[in-house]
Amino acid sequence: MAATPDERWRTAMHRTKTAVTMLLAAALAVAACEGSTDDGSPDPAPSTASSDGGRSTTGQVTACSIVDRAVTDPLNPNDRDLVPTLLIGDLTYDGCTVGDVYSVSFGVKVVDSDESLEDRVELLGGNDGLESIDDLGDEAFRSTNEAGGETVTITIGVRSAGHEVILRNDAIGNSDPANRVSEDDMLTFLREYLPAIPDDFESQALTTQVGTACLPADDRTIEQGVDTIQLARGGRSGSSVRCAYLGDHLATVQLSRSSDSDPSGTMKLARESGEETVTVDCAEDATIRSDSRSVELTLQPSTTEIVYVSVTTSSGSLDPEAITAVAEAFLAASAGS
Repeated sequence: MAATPDERWRTAMHRTKTAVTMLLAAALAVAACEGSTDDGSPDPAPSTASSDGGRSTTGQVTACSIVDRAVTDPLNPNDRDLVPTLLIGDLTYDGCTVGDVYSVSFGVKVVDSDESLEDRVELLGGNDGLESIDDLGDEAFRSTNEAGGETVTITIGVRSAGHEVILRNDAIGNSDPANRVSEDDMLTFLREYLPAIPDDFESQALTTQVGTACLPADDRTIEQGVDTIQLARGGRSGSSVRCAYLGDHLATVQLSRSSDSDPSGTMKLARESGEETVTVDCAEDATIRSDSRSVELTLQPSTTEIVYVSVTTSSGSLDPEAITAVAEAFLAASAGS
């Protein structure tokens, strides 16, 4: 029997409502992936800080702001911004990188761990052993890594007045002499930096200071999937977003988003290295590698960008689905900020 005019009208209205609902859901999904452009809270500015002899405890002090910007000149031949982060290679250190490329970085330890300063310096430097350095702090060590008979990395670790400091230099072997930072440059910097560290630096640095392009340290996806966060640094620097988090039980979360000239090629390499395809909201393509203690994702959010997510834990286990949720939340937070 043919439908009545009223039935045809109700059917048409139902289809219209369904279409509107689907369009609204799609719009909300797009908005979530594009992020917010008006959150009213800018990312932390790169450090140009000055200090009163370096020992003032007024306001927030980070590894980047302990000394005047000019003190870092020996480490900074290209006059790049100083970017607050957690030290690459050991997130128990409040860190600072010279520019967004991690060719030179330094930091002060703020969270205790089972690893000694000597072990960390030897591991960061490579396999060429550990040497003592005289007349620097209370105790100092250096390690190097060589290739083809030339030093390509050098790491110096120092104990000074109760603080532990690491300075890592991957620019010593740069192919362009104008970009190199020498060991003498490192020592020049450290001799001014060490006495400037405030006595209470470690308690000041124990904060969760991240920019709006990062996930907040108390984001539920991180807390539920990884750990409660005690230390965090990061934000947008130029076209890149980098965020690092340290959990109460020393779990680590590292998130980055940056431009890539060939993201499809990067995804191909990820698969060749053993990562498996996974579906992630807001990503055109995504791969994952996981075991009970670590999860890594490589994501392509657009034709010009790549995202890396790396999570580790030293206790318990990680659920790959929970870390995928962290990746989805980061994609939304870091887009369009």
